[in-house]
Amino acid sequence: TFTVQLGLDEEEHICGDVDESGAVDLLDVVLLNKNLLGIAQIPTAQGKINADVNLDGAVNGNDSLYILQSTVSLVTLPVEK
Repeated sequence: TFTVQLGLDEEEHICGDVDESGAVDLLDVVLLNKNLLGIAQIPTAQGKINADVNLDGAVNGNDSLYILQSTVSLVTLPVEK
């Protein structure tokens, strides 16, 4: 878990787009999970902001699950707390 400073409006980024590819997909889930395990880094500050999909100021396994669920249309990002 790490803390993210939320300094941008939702319109300025794609919520869930951890790798900043322009789309939310399984690669975002993989990168976030690797980051949470300590085996990869999210390369940009914007990617870390995009990873906080429930907007609670922390990035953790819940965000990863929500991003995964969004890829199969079970939730819409950002997820309300």
